[in-house]
Amino acid sequence: MTRRVNWTMQPKNDLLASLADFNQQHLLAFWDDLDPEQRQRLADDVAEIDFRQVAALYQRKDEKQDYGELARRMAPPPAFRLGATQGRIAADEARRRGAEALCAGHVGVILVAGGQGTRLGFDHPKGMYPIGPVSHKSLFQIHVEKIVASARWYGVWIPL
Repeated sequence: MTRRVNWTMQPKNDLLASLADFNQQHLLAFWDDLDPEQRQRLADDVAEIDFRQVAALYQRKDEKQDYGELARRMAPPPAFRLGATQGRIAADEARRRGAEALCAGHVGVILVAGGQGTRLGFDHPKGMYPIGPVSHKSLFQIHVEKIVASARWYGVWIPL
């Protein structure tokens, strides 16, 4: 839940003090350049951040993760039907409808690049970065292979 505080009516120092415990005062570096509405939006955005959780996660950054165990515990996200008042539908129903749409030729795929990978130290689009931990396949390659596999599975052509 958002903690809405009217920071335009309180001193900047109050907000700075709340950020000091987490060494995040730099978030207000341009506070004085903002108009009251922009200050309120920034304060609301800052209030959304759970700095305690961020700090706890950062402290665990060097821990080894058992990704296999994490994968076994994963559950698919809930399926939603757009435009419906009820919203949620069962995952099996979503899969059935997706298969129907695929078989009827109502599915196409658009794959976007998403920008350069310069912050990764990579001189190509991020989608070309080798993310496969074992295969070293790029994100683009993994997505295209999933599209090809789905097309073969359903015996259809999926335009890309």
